[in-house]
Amino acid sequence: MQPGNKEVPEPGPHGLSLEEKQRDDAIISKHSRYIAAFDAHHPPDPALIADCVHCGFCLVTCPTYLLWNEEMDSPRGRIYLMKMASEGQIELDETFTRHIDQCLGCMCDGLPLGRAI
Repeated sequence: MQPGNKEVPEPGPHGLSLEEKQRDDAIISKHSRYIAAFDAHHPPDPALIADCVHCGFCLVTCPTYLLWNEEMDSPRGRIYLMKMASEGQIELDETFTRHIDQCLGCMCDGLPLGRAI
């Protein structure tokens, strides 16, 4: 190898170099208790999930809850879903995705869900 030339690392089977994979693995390991179902790049903040005290004040202002009367379509229910997924109790399956995607994000700005989504 000539001076000034840097050796380019060989990409692994997923396109990452060994260094990149080790870095990602370290991040995942460090935060694994919070990101069981989420990737390491932008998991829900555990502090925001913990902010919900499950009081139910959000239910009367949530259009999707009022329409379908389904707990998982309320801010409180969605926070519970995110908590369970973060802890590895549930997967990011079709049911989880449907309840999260049906959120309009309209009136929960001051609530933990509005800051977590």
